[in-house]
Formats: sequence, C-alpha cells, structure tokens
Amino acid sequence: MCDLVQAVEWPVRVSLRESKLGVLDALCEWQFMRGIAYLTALAHGAAPVHLIQDLSQRPRSEAVREGAHVELIDRLQSAAQGVPFDVLNEVLRTCAQLLSGGPYSMFVVAVGLATDSGPELREGIERSAALSVQWSATPEIQASLSAAGSVNNLIGAWVEWSERAAADQDRDRATSNDIGSHPAHALPAAEDLPEWLRPFLATVLGTNADST
Repeated sequence: MCDLVQAVEWPVRVSLRESKLGVLDALCEWQFMRGIAYLTALAHGAAPVHLIQDLSQRPRSEAVREGAHVELIDRLQSAAQGVPFDVLNEVLRTCAQLLSGGPYSMFVVAVGLATDSGPELREGIERSAALSVQWSATPEIQASLSAAGSVNNLIGAWVEWSERAAADQDRDRATSNDIGSHPAHALPAAEDLPEWLRPFLATVLGTNADST
C-alpha cells in the first residue's frame, strides 16, 4: 500500500502557463491530503474500506483538469483531520527545512517525488528533471512541492521503521517528537505554506482545541 500511496503521475514537461501550474499545485494538494490520511490510518492502526479505495486513486493531471478530484480531496481531508500533532508537525518541519535549504532542496524534492511516482526508470528521470526545472523556474510552486515531498518522505520512513525487528521501539518513535532523523527544524510561518494548506491546519487546530 505504501508504494501505491506514494505514486503520482507528475508532469514530464515544464510549463510556465498559469493553468499548468494550477494543475501541478492541485496534484501537490491531492498528494499531501492523501499522504496525511494514510499516515493517520497508520497512526490509528485501522482504515475503513472507503478510505483505502480513496487512497488507491492515483493523482493524475487529467483528473485535475476535469475537476474529478475535488470531492475526493474533501474526503481525504476529512480522514486526515485525525492526524496526531507530532506527525503533522514532523511534516511541517521537514517542509520548512526544504524551503530554507537552498539549491539542494530542489534535487531532494524532485528526485524523491519522481522515485516514488512509479517503477519506470525513464519516466522517473523525466519527472525528476521536469520537477527540478519547475522548482527553479517558478518559485511560487516550491511550497506545494515541498509539502508533497515531506509527506512522501515520512511515509517511506514510517514503513521502514515498521519493518525493523524492534517494532515496539519504532512505534514509540512514531508517536514522539523525535520521529524524524534530523534535528528538529522550526515550524514554518503560515505565509510560507501553500494557500490550500492553511485552512486545513486551522481546522485541525480547531478540532483538537475543541476536544481538549
């Protein structure tokens, strides 16, 4: 399931057209919500059948252009609202680290997303190259790409931990502040996050505040 949830049909060509950038931004939102919903299911140890079906829908540009993804993202967002704070904070800290990491972040994000996107080496290389150039050519998309890349990175790390012999120790790490292997980075400012992410964070914070 991990490989399936990380798979996205990222574009293989660079575009500066606003409509194409909008599609890429929507793919990032879709993948972020999909990844957080998956991590939430992992954290709680269960996922309803309808969520598994939603997670199995692979983000494609065609679906975005046709608007077929809107209701699906809403459902994924609802499932993602139960994400533990520590998990969400790790994703946000990684996102901030990538955004402040200089030129190397371009390759970390592009190669990571392309490697996760599918088994075809040629497609992966083409997607990595396109995402790298897109990162440089359009800085306004960097926050969205970083958010998607951060989620994919944590999914991969979580599954690796779960496969280790010391399963109990890994579960403890998955619910603590040292979930990541890097030193804790500062949380990003709201204005540094993608516009589509800010309402979701406000909802999660409000839901948790109401439950305390």
